[in-house]
Amino acid sequence: MSALNFADAAQSKTYKIAMSAGWLGYSPANVAQAKGFWKEQGIDVEIVILPDIVDTQKLLINKLVDIDLDIIGSAVEMYMQEIPVVAIAETDWSYGGDQIILKKDTDIRTLKGGSIGVYVNQVALMYFLDRYFSKNSLKLSDFQLLEMELKPMADKFIAGMLKGIVSYGPDAARAVREGDGRIAASTADFEGCLTDGMIMLKDTLNATPEDDLVRIFKGWIKAVKWIKDGKNFKEYVEILNKTIFKDEKPYTEDAVKEMLRAVRLHDAETMSERNRDGGGLHTHLKDVNAFLKTNNMLKKDFTPEDLSDNKAVMEALKRIE
Repeated sequence: MSALNFADAAQSKTYKIAMSAGWLGYSPANVAQAKGFWKEQGIDVEIVILPDIVDTQKLLINKLVDIDLDIIGSAVEMYMQEIPVVAIAETDWSYGGDQIILKKDTDIRTLKGGSIGVYVNQVALMYFLDRYFSKNSLKLSDFQLLEMELKPMADKFIAGMLKGIVSYGPDAARAVREGDGRIAASTADFEGCLTDGMIMLKDTLNATPEDDLVRIFKGWIKAVKWIKDGKNFKEYVEILNKTIFKDEKPYTEDAVKEMLRAVRLHDAETMSERNRDGGGLHTHLKDVNAFLKTNNMLKKDFTPEDLSDNKAVMEALKRIE
């Protein structure tokens, strides 16, 4: 990097990005920071890692971070709560990472009228659950959804206090392994139903120079390309164990491979298709809107344009080497 770029980075604002631990869909942020990809762009970024997405949302709402790496449906949830947010990019989707886990001797229909644990009781997860319930001639209203943190939820499942949960990451694997559980369905069965991205408050976005966001996206895109290069895998595992898994026993390469298979990180071509005007992100937001209307859950109507701003990400994609 040139001395000028180093100076630019030193003088610029430090952008804070929040993410929840354990989900590899957000890991390009850890790679971009560890490998200096953002520094190369002359941008300074601090990553804030918290246990659950509800915690990262609180940081965003209270303006303690600039960007929340989150489920796109969370933007819909906050918008309906009169919180002015916007998704500035879709970055990945869950492909088997989010799992509906039942006891091996339990059929979902036998749980009708009972409780199911969920890591967040918000739009995105409800959309995924509704797709699964509909396939089994059931409705969301047939169940009581209990929101709790990942680890306590897995503990309750293992102890037999819950017979059904929705989880992801290491705690989902632990529930299956130690709780006599089986994966009844996952987001791989409903591809693209649960997407992730970067969310900002609208006034924070308006106050942020577009070129800064372009540089953040360029660092992210380079990190995704780096992750997808197999020769970097060993170092990738080391970065994960020092960041999103730092409070846990280090994960093996095989364990990380299994978790990585459950997420689809968007390369540059996919990001362009998903984030373009009228692309996959807009289609997803329309589908979520229709789901909310059908279930009488739409508290505030919206169009895809109300909840997305693709200017910076599309400009970054034009500039990638």
